[in-house]
Amino acid sequence: MIKIFTYTFSIVIIFLFTFCEEGFNPKTQFEEQYIAYCILSGDTNYQTATLFKSYYISGVEPYENTNDPSIQGAEINIIHENTTYTFKDSTATRTDTSRYKTPIRFYYLNNFKPNENKSLQLKITLPNGKILSSETRTPRLTNFTFQYSDQNIPENDGRVGIQWDYYYKNSENLVFYPRLKIYYEKFENGIQVDKSQVIPTEYLLVDDEYVPYYPSIVKFPMIVYTQSAIDKTFKDISKNDPNKQNYTIKKVVFELLLLNNELAPYYMSITGSSEGLSVILDGFDYSNIEGGLGVFGVYYIKKLIFSVSSSYINSFGYKY
Repeated sequence: MIKIFTYTFSIVIIFLFTFCEEGFNPKTQFEEQYIAYCILSGDTNYQTATLFKSYYISGVEPYENTNDPSIQGAEINIIHENTTYTFKDSTATRTDTSRYKTPIRFYYLNNFKPNENKSLQLKITLPNGKILSSETRTPRLTNFTFQYSDQNIPENDGRVGIQWDYYYKNSENLVFYPRLKIYYEKFENGIQVDKSQVIPTEYLLVDDEYVPYYPSIVKFPMIVYTQSAIDKTFKDISKNDPNKQNYTIKKVVFELLLLNNELAPYYMSITGSSEGLSVILDGFDYSNIEGGLGVFGVYYIKKLIFSVSSSYINSFGYKY
């Protein structure tokens, strides 16, 4: 959960710096803005939220400010199925104190996991009485189906096709981030070290060289992996290492990240891409917070474990 919070907090800081650097003109009158981020996980019972305010600087360099712009003492509520859940104040140790010396301030909510296909309301009452609000809705994934093969990694001249069904009201912005990963152990320096490797969907010929293609986000609910890409990824785990028996394959897992309608546009605005081979040159600042700036959204991570035969694993010289 700390990793999720750290990642979310990093995104918030990037957004805050960008806002101050690009949206602030020292020759105009300063207008204080409030920024709220509440990105809920549909898979855990622990949620976090962060609050910030814009700040005035004498020059044009935002890093001149050394006062932490985060806000404490606010009341943050989530309304879910006619029940109100209230966040609590908390802090975390700041590892980088080159700019801010105080601990990282955030809000957390324990024992809350939103149900699928439900509406959520966010209401934030700031210490000065100002109110920020937003609404979002959770998606619902019904089931996985398979094309070309069943729930197994093929061994000869096959393909893995995975399709998923979902329901979401007004789902024009719903996007998915799929990954097929190999989890394995490598014996290093006398101990077993956990590792993982993402499998590309295919290898593309670019300038007389085959390079892996990893899709970023997709809108169509299906993805296909070629047999050659799967085989090559397994083989490359121990590339240039003759000691194949140092590798133990644990499992192959398909992981699907679902970003709901409110979170998907924000993700695309900061990554600049809706497809693996395209980029956006004129990005935009996305917000769905009324009364301020920021994002209120939900994501889910669905996992599906594939069966892998021992004969297939042993063909690479690995343990199973």
